Amino acid sequence: MAPERKELTDEEIERLLDEAAGPIPKPRPKLVAEEGRVVAPAEVRVSPADPNFRFAGAGGFVRINMAEAERQRAWAEADAARERVRRKEIDPFGYGHWGAWED
Repeated sequence: MAPERKELTDEEIERLLDEAAGPIPKPRPKLVAEEGRVVAPAEVRVSPADPNFRFAGAGGFVRINMAEAERQRAWAEADAARERVRRKEIDPFGYGHWGAWED
């Protein structure tokens, strides 16, 4: 027969976790400083000019539009490929006059 399992309290679980991994560091406050003096706590807000701002919920959290991010990444990769082809065309022997090109 297996021995009966004892249920742990939240405090005991936290103590065991602290022993194993160390205490959880407290988040550092965001502060505004002027000339080396702390002036006030900072209120970090997302700019309305940020394209992700329209996805911000009531709590101010920004939700990233992953479809748009993937589209932008694909465009950047295609742009880099076009730039490699252009550099290869203007310097076909790889002398490096206009920067190195890579295959």
